[in-house]
Amino acid sequence: MKKTEHLFYLIKSMTKSEKRYFKLFCSIHKTNPSFLAYYNALAQEAEHANSEKYHSLSKQGTVPVKRYLNKQILKSLRSYNEKYSLEIILQTQLSEIEILYNKKLGEQCCFLVEKTKELASKNEKFGIQLQVFKWERKLKFLLDKTKRTEYEISEDEKLVLKKYSNLNTYQHLFSDVRELKKKLGYIDEKHKPYLLENIINNPALQDENNCLSASAKFYFDYTLTLAYWMLREHKKSYAYSQKTFDAILKSPIDEENFNGLLEHITACVCMGYYSEVLKKFKICEAVIKQNSIGNNEITVSRLKYYKEAYLPLSYMYLGDKKRLKKVVNDAVVGTQDSDGKLNKEARLVICNNLRTAYVYLEDLKSAWDMQKIILTNVENKLRADIYDEMLLFNIFYYLDKKEIMYARSSINTALSHFRDKKDFKNSIEFLIFDALKNLEELVEKNQLEIVYQQLANNIMIYTKKQEGLNDFLEDYFFYYFWAKSKITNEPISEIMANWHDEHIKKLELN
Repeated sequence: MKKTEHLFYLIKSMTKSEKRYFKLFCSIHKTNPSFLAYYNALAQEAEHANSEKYHSLSKQGTVPVKRYLNKQILKSLRSYNEKYSLEIILQTQLSEIEILYNKKLGEQCCFLVEKTKELASKNEKFGIQLQVFKWERKLKFLLDKTKRTEYEISEDEKLVLKKYSNLNTYQHLFSDVRELKKKLGYIDEKHKPYLLENIINNPALQDENNCLSASAKFYFDYTLTLAYWMLREHKKSYAYSQKTFDAILKSPIDEENFNGLLEHITACVCMGYYSEVLKKFKICEAVIKQNSIGNNEITVSRLKYYKEAYLPLSYMYLGDKKRLKKVVNDAVVGTQDSDGKLNKEARLVICNNLRTAYVYLEDLKSAWDMQKIILTNVENKLRADIYDEMLLFNIFYYLDKKEIMYARSSINTALSHFRDKKDFKNSIEFLIFDALKNLEELVEKNQLEIVYQQLANNIMIYTKKQEGLNDFLEDYFFYYFWAKSKITNEPISEIMANWHDEHIKKLELN
């Protein structure tokens, strides 16, 4: 994006209510009509323009006009969003404290300092608390007597600094594991030692009592949720995500911990708890409606992304084709109409699951169209697990189409990729390729069902051996169902729904 377009895209990002508020803001502050006319022209063009197009009006207007409008829009947005954002409220209060102090209104300043300190403390905003302590000290120059001594302020400051440092430790660990997940998805053998040594076995993550605040505990559980997910230790990941989910519902909700609610949905998906997925989505929707984060476009978009990614899977396992078709159509529109709101990783995850849904609906053409989108966007440096699955899908697709020459070519391509991985012989991919080694010979004998039987058996054998799984391997089990449908000549939909019913019954018995 060029600097000349910054104002245009700021206007384009505004909601209808924000635009109405801006016009009210301009009327109160008596903005020059020529500035407002330029704003209206840009707003009109932004409403009908494609996000990737270079806009003619963005080039027009002088630099001072653009700067002025940009500043005024940000002022109005700050004012509009103040009631929804704790950060803006606290920063505004700090600004007001400075104004009152400079005007030597000590009593008023003292009242606001106490109010800000209480709000920051309640919400564990340690950085704000440290700034408040500074103003407490400065008030000694204005007031003959203050509420607290220097010793009391210093002791509080030491405690807050300790908590702040502790929280930074957990935030750093969380950022580390999140970046690793974004790059790899599930961990490979090459990076596994790093994950174990620097995250799982990190001294800070050995005991939750090391956490000095609720915020630190949130990142403690969230970090281990992601780390164990990457290891396919889904039982442990689910346990930590459940703790995160329950704790968040008892605390003030913001954008970051709302992501923790959504992460628990991922854990439910990986455990095969698809009825629970639907229940947890309803809770998340209620949270959005009842809290100020409902006005945060990023949070709303993230919930939408999770629904587009996981509702298709849920309805597949629950056997609800009617709802599945609707959410698939909605998700396809969402990926085409996202206006830049979906990042590349999110788009890949959604397309990956939509491709699976199309196979389930016996629409191989649409599944292949989705595969082509993935082929265009996927790379080994971003969500390597989706890259891996893309290679395996090619094999199963050509087997289903009985295009054996293409299937063999896909096998060779995938094999050359997976063979380079550390500990390949102990991987599920090794077992899949082992089942395919006599493909041509069995096809000549018209015994392709033997290949499918071996594929299904090997996927199940691998799954049963993994103690961290819940007898379920979400990203590979669909290939198990696909193979079973070829053996029994039953629709994948019936096989999946029957499996899910049995899966839940086993859980209830245990």
